[in-house]
Formats: sequence, structure tokens, C-alpha cells
Amino acid sequence: MVSKLVFKGDNKKNKSTRSTKPSSQSAGISKPRSGPKRSSKDVAAAAAEPETVWSSAKNAAQITGPVVLTVTGDDDAPVCIAADAEGTVFTSTNLEFESSPNTDGSTLLIHSSAPTSVQQVFVIAPASFDAPTHDSSAGAASTTTKKVAFKTSNGTYLTADKLGTLSAKATAVGPQQTFTITVLDNGYWSVETVWDKYLTVEKDDGSLSGFTARADGDSVGFQQSFVIRMQTKYIKTLRSANHTSDRYISSAELEAKAGGPLTRDQIKALKRAYKEGRLNEALLDVRQKKKTDTRCY
Repeated sequence: MVSKLVFKGDNKKNKSTRSTKPSSQSAGISKPRSGPKRSSKDVAAAAAEPETVWSSAKNAAQITGPVVLTVTGDDDAPVCIAADAEGTVFTSTNLEFESSPNTDGSTLLIHSSAPTSVQQVFVIAPASFDAPTHDSSAGAASTTTKKVAFKTSNGTYLTADKLGTLSAKATAVGPQQTFTITVLDNGYWSVETVWDKYLTVEKDDGSLSGFTARADGDSVGFQQSFVIRMQTKYIKTLRSANHTSDRYISSAELEAKAGGPLTRDQIKALKRAYKEGRLNEALLDVRQKKKTDTRCY
């Protein structure tokens, strides 16, 4: 399950827990103090800190969870693609920069950029109607290319029409909401549409940010080379999931997680998603489909 996004400056909420163990005073034990006492706010801030750390994606297999699609703009300052509540896609330069060292060793600003608004963040969703790409040599999920959908904070999906116009009003994933991300040199990515065109960010003096986003690039160049920023904690989660990819999950467990009976095809798809470390995203799609089917009656 994708957790709520946290930005720098947000107030942190800490949960109180009740201990069932006897206190050191009631047990007659004197506990020495090894240093200054940390307040509950400090503890909560430390616990929430990993949620605000962003890294540049290096291979397709690790891209999951919230992401920011960025390109290099004027004076090496990054520009990102965003979508508002009305489904309008626009570009934004209102990014912040993390002071922590970049994990890839790069000194470019784009590799330390972080979002300042949920409008700048998309959540990776599987293109469920299409089989995942695999390396022919090892049979593992490809590290160079992946088909995905980009879900906005409003529950809609980034869409590219045949003319290259971008919007974010679709409530379900279809061909126009499916993009193929492919790794390029130096940690950059191309984003290709179903129309064999590329996502591009180009200069536009009439735009508030000075740039506009379209999906009509004929080839991959500077304006079509993206850095995909993702939350570092999801990279760690994926690494842990890869160590348990051979584990078995029963049909009963899947139905319990889905909140109801599943078809044979759904169980098969969910078991595959479990092994690939994307079970939560797949379960979300199943629940949404159930809601859609219910409205049809």
C-alpha cells in the first residue's frame, strides 16, 4: 500500500502506544540516563524522514510507488510534469533540492530534486492488460524497459492521445494510458506512448513555467530524456521483496487481502504480482474493478 506523501515542513503526527510491560520504577530498577532525552516530536520526525528522501531510478525493475518525471531545463534547473485536479497536465519548476548526497554521485540539480506538491507526483500502476517484459536470458523482470501507467493524486491516469496531447482525466488504464519507460545512458529514461511517440518537454514562452509537455516526440533527444525520481524507501522494499520472490501465497490469503472471492485468472495474476513485488498495486486494481462492475448493475 502506498503511504501518504510527506513533504518538508509538514507537521508530523506520532502514534501513541500503550506498553504492557512493567515500568522500571514499578520493578524497582533504576535506569541510568545515557544522554539528553528526545522529545516525541523528534522521534516522529526521525521515523518519517525516509519518506521524504528521493533517489534517481537506475533500472526498470526498481521503479514502483510515487515518482516524479523530471527533465533538465534552463541553467540545469529541473522541470517536472504535473497534473491538477481538473486533469490538466502542465509543467512545474517549483521543486526543492535535498541536501543529502546523491546516491549516484551526480552533482546535477536534477538528481537531488524533490516534489513540493502532490500535483507533481505520479504513482506507478501496472499495465495489467499487458504481460510484463522479461529478460530472455534469465527470465527475470527486465531492468531496461517496463510498461506502466502513471496515476495522479486524484485517482486518474496520465493519457496521451494520437495528436500528442496530454491529459489526466481517465479513470481506468487502457492503451492510451500505457507508457513504455526505457533506460538510456547516464541514468536518463525515455517515455514512449502507444502511438510510438515520446514524451517531451519543450520551451514555451506562453507558459507560466516557460515549458510545455507533449507526447509527440519522433525520437529521443535532450528534451525527451527524463530522470525518474522515486522514494528511496521503495527501492529498499523492492530489494527485500526480491529475496522472497520464491515464497508461496495461497489463494485464500489473496481473497482475504482482496476482500472477496477471486476468479482463477485474477488469482494467477495476483500470484505473479506477489513474486514481482507489486502485490499492493495489483490488489488496488482488483478492488477498483469490483467497484466499477458493481456500478454497472
